[in-house]
Amino acid sequence: MQVYANPLGLECVVNAPRPGEFDPTVFHADFPSGQLYGLDVEGTYMDKRLRHFHPGFRVRTVQFATTGYAWVLDLDDPTQRAAAAGLLADPTVRFASHSSMDVLSVWRTFGLDISERNVDTLVLGKMAAPDVELGGADLKSLAGRYGMPQLPAADKALEEHMKVLWAAHARRMRTDAKTAGQPTTGLPTAAWGPEGKAWAWGNIATDDPLYTQYAGLDAIVARRLVELLIPATGAPRPLIEAEMWLAGAAARLQMRGMLVDQVLLGELHANAKKHTTAADTAVRELTGLGSSQNVKLVEWLGGQGVDWSRGTMTKTGNPSLAGDALPDLLTKQPGLTQQGRAAVTAMAEVQQHADMLTKLEGVFLALDSGGLIHPALNTLEAVTARMSSSGPNMQNFSAQTRGVFVARPGHVLISCDFDQVELRVVAGLAEEPVMITAIKRGDDLHQLTADGIGQPRKVGKMTNFLVVYGGGAGKLAAAAGIPLEQAQEVLTRFWSTYSRIKGYNDALKYERHELRTFSHRRIPVAIDSRDGSPKVYANLNYMIQSSARDLLVRAWWRFDREYGLGSWVWMAIHDEIVLEVPVDQVERAVAAIQDCMTMDFMGVPITATAEVLTDEDGVSRWRKG
Repeated sequence: MQVYANPLGLECVVNAPRPGEFDPTVFHADFPSGQLYGLDVEGTYMDKRLRHFHPGFRVRTVQFATTGYAWVLDLDDPTQRAAAAGLLADPTVRFASHSSMDVLSVWRTFGLDISERNVDTLVLGKMAAPDVELGGADLKSLAGRYGMPQLPAADKALEEHMKVLWAAHARRMRTDAKTAGQPTTGLPTAAWGPEGKAWAWGNIATDDPLYTQYAGLDAIVARRLVELLIPATGAPRPLIEAEMWLAGAAARLQMRGMLVDQVLLGELHANAKKHTTAADTAVRELTGLGSSQNVKLVEWLGGQGVDWSRGTMTKTGNPSLAGDALPDLLTKQPGLTQQGRAAVTAMAEVQQHADMLTKLEGVFLALDSGGLIHPALNTLEAVTARMSSSGPNMQNFSAQTRGVFVARPGHVLISCDFDQVELRVVAGLAEEPVMITAIKRGDDLHQLTADGIGQPRKVGKMTNFLVVYGGGAGKLAAAAGIPLEQAQEVLTRFWSTYSRIKGYNDALKYERHELRTFSHRRIPVAIDSRDGSPKVYANLNYMIQSSARDLLVRAWWRFDREYGLGSWVWMAIHDEIVLEVPVDQVERAVAAIQDCMTMDFMGVPITATAEVLTDEDGVSRWRKG
């Protein structure tokens, strides 16, 4: 038993029994049914791509805690393992842990899904401080911020201890090799890096005092943070409950995983590599430079007639060769030589195929032994609460590369997208009668805007999305290829056409600290890093994006709770929910998801369209026809 002082005026006790010394009766007496306990696990070092799904990953200890004491259970001891499994399996017990890591670890280790019984303190931390620039939401940062500095101190002490252990191990390996007359080339050095961390987390003794102190404090802090973070969020109970449900649903989605067509993956990868190599060779032949030598390529293009005062610039004011900058050189630089145009075309091809190559390689690296990937859905990644994905990033695949993801045998994929949800949301938020009337009539909103601003539909569409995403006249001029003065006139006409949206936008600009959405979510106003001024022009975009996100979550919640079909959700991507459904349940699934994604938002009908994804060969791929 180890005893530590704590900052809240209570004794903090960490029990770390050695094998053969564990008394299950005492343990269970400390953790009766029907309570909320802190939960944490310590495992082997985690591969960044496969994480819990790496064949070498294993959990070494499981920690349970109240606000004052913790038990660190060694899973190599069958008695301790059985006790941990028993408490985790108790349906009346709930847990507080930080992120989905512990939930996934429990599932991989014990086959137990506790996702619906878990309070995620990472989510609460992000709700309490949505602006990540104000400080990290990781457990150590939160502990320090909320008056529990022992945990970050224990973390630092453990890392220093592990460095010493690793250095000793590395020296011993080299000494043993020399003694045996073997070469030392390739053997590890004492340098602290991924190799050292992997060895240390897998080999440090589970009864090491620094290890058990750190492990126990993790669980205690997670439990204490619940009462500290909930009031700090300033959120009503329904919103907190919705976010806890969403965190669990995202974890269950990650557990199920997604099947990959490895044959098509290999073909696309080989093709992307071939085209990348060919395009890079063309750049070298034309310029004498590699396609990644941006500074020198900028100089070379200057000698080929590029006027960089008219080119795209980076945020630091330097010429840019990223994104749309290369295509812009072809359309907006009349002085560009023929050789320069050929080089820019080849450079654009390198970027296109290299980007695809990177994405496809990411899928290869994330494949588990069963041909599945298990990407994480990060439910509160942006300040607006918009979701993101990682390992790999499912929101970043093109229509072509999406095809490598297929339905399991006997299943099909169904995609359901909101219909122009951002425009409908802003119409509802602003109570804009012109747009609401058009929506109810089923009119084309882009054509409506085009008529109002006296421009073609294409410019009307650009203007709609520009306003939604917080852009100004400069961006519209660049996107539409029109003079700045004309772009300014277009925006003036837009605000005149939709006067209530203008009034709503103007009112939002008075909010210089914090916004509140219809779901009562707190959103800090963005701050300009250059001068510390509030970016009030982004407030409209923040309100629209956050509201649209919460509508998607509401639809997903209904699909799970009201229809009981949550296990069919395959992934949420922006304004789209993708399902993986048994082939004999397609009609039921389409009807249910369209019903859930159809709703009224402040008097504005929100609608959605579902599509069964099947290619010409009858294979259900995540690719629309």
